[in-house]
Amino acid sequence: MNHIALVLDILFSSFAFGATIWFFFVQSPALLKWMGKEKFIPIQMRMTKVLFTALSLAVPLAFAMSMVHSRHVFWLHIVTLGAAMFGALFNAFVVVPRALKAGGKALRDVRNGDEEASDSVADFASVGGGEASKTWHRLVVVFVVVMLGGLFGHGAVMLHHPPHGEEHGHEAAHEHANTAVGAHDHAEHGNHAERGTPELSLNNGQKWKANAETTTGVHKLAELVHASVDSPQSGAEAAVALNDAYQQIFQQCTMTGPEHEALHAFLIPVGDDLQELAKDQAPKKDVLIRLHGRLAKYDSYFD
Repeated sequence: MNHIALVLDILFSSFAFGATIWFFFVQSPALLKWMGKEKFIPIQMRMTKVLFTALSLAVPLAFAMSMVHSRHVFWLHIVTLGAAMFGALFNAFVVVPRALKAGGKALRDVRNGDEEASDSVADFASVGGGEASKTWHRLVVVFVVVMLGGLFGHGAVMLHHPPHGEEHGHEAAHEHANTAVGAHDHAEHGNHAERGTPELSLNNGQKWKANAETTTGVHKLAELVHASVDSPQSGAEAAVALNDAYQQIFQQCTMTGPEHEALHAFLIPVGDDLQELAKDQAPKKDVLIRLHGRLAKYDSYFD
């Protein structure tokens, strides 16, 4: 369902943005130069009505689809597409009808010789059909810019915060053991679900020897956890970055034998906390504080 909503969001948003750019910056100037102002205005008025009717449907539909798929950075989608929807609807139901009415008067003035029929694209961009429609024409442009700005912002949000990111946060945390262990790919890992979680203890009273990359990875993860405690992110969002750092620990591990098993005994509860964090079922801060406490014990068991 989320994937379908994402595709529809992209289609509706792209249509609204592309059709508007084409209409105002390509088609209208070309037709004005080719046909002349007197013949162009009646056609432009009809096409304007069709365009803004389509936009009044496409942009709200994009907004609705975004609300379905974009739980990630939800408020950014509301702000950007909300602005686009406001611009599109206000134009369609308030400004454009008045602009078309004023455009009809401007056309009559041109035909009656009360106003010069300039075929200048610059003049048309500034005043529209003529002095009678100048104010409403400029208001149309203002709200078109609002709509385009919102659509552009929405696209930027999706590029920088991909909608699948949140799903990745959930899935990565749910499958932390399989993903991380698969990345490490040592034969002695085995299936921890079947073997059970080994109990962490010292090596006959001595610390276990860990490779430097593993120690650096654990310390980095602890720093990220500490920084996430007071961040505005949700638990699921925080779990994405934390799980990436968690997996890197496995990928960089060169330990084998009992040292390797001791590391797993230390890391598996950490992965369980990440899984709980991704579900957003427990208070984020409580889980992160507990997680930080687990990681702080690393230097007591590994050297």
